[in-house]
Amino acid sequence: VKAKSIMVEPEHDEQFLSLNGNSYRGQLRFLVEKNHIYAVNTVNMDDYLRGTLGAEMPANWELEALKAQAVASRSYALYRIRHPRKSAYDVDKDIMDQVYGGTEAETARTERAIQETANWYLTPKHVPQPKSPLLTFYHSRCGGYTETAESVWNGIAPSRSTKRVACPYCQRHPSHWKTQLFIADFLKNLGLHSPSQIFSASKNPSGRIAYLEIGDE
Repeated sequence: VKAKSIMVEPEHDEQFLSLNGNSYRGQLRFLVEKNHIYAVNTVNMDDYLRGTLGAEMPANWELEALKAQAVASRSYALYRIRHPRKSAYDVDKDIMDQVYGGTEAETARTERAIQETANWYLTPKHVPQPKSPLLTFYHSRCGGYTETAESVWNGIAPSRSTKRVACPYCQRHPSHWKTQLFIADFLKNLGLHSPSQIFSASKNPSGRIAYLEIGDE
């Protein structure tokens, strides 16, 4: 019988497992699915945060900022554990969920932040079950000005936040990114067949485009 998964664990608790040049706490489970092999790292919550906190935020930032990030990351992970999108694991290791770097992300400062916020997590204010963790979305760059949840999620806001705030850090340290769209695929997804005119119809208060108007010639 061919095994669909194999579990690997260190001989001693203080030892780490190595995969693709990175080391990890806990166990590694290798899954075979649709001719692909997936590695799943099984760790407790504190070990997960040890590999996440320093990967999501510079470890030399203020301790209180690290502690706030620890609470946000713990809340997000707890929510995904209760509401996983995949049956084989709870969270991805990249920006689809939270960036996870294994033991390479661990520092003394992130360890302190994790320990000083032990078992702290956020809960929705208006939900009858106070122990239900909040789905805490956050970002690494805001372009100098944050956006309301309603604008980000196209009117379906996961929270009641209506505030926009300026971000001095992103204003002092701007970051630029771009993506490329192929016009044929773009038009096909819109159900259009000929070159179109695209222009901004309106912008929100932060300066981001809220709506686009697309005309089919």
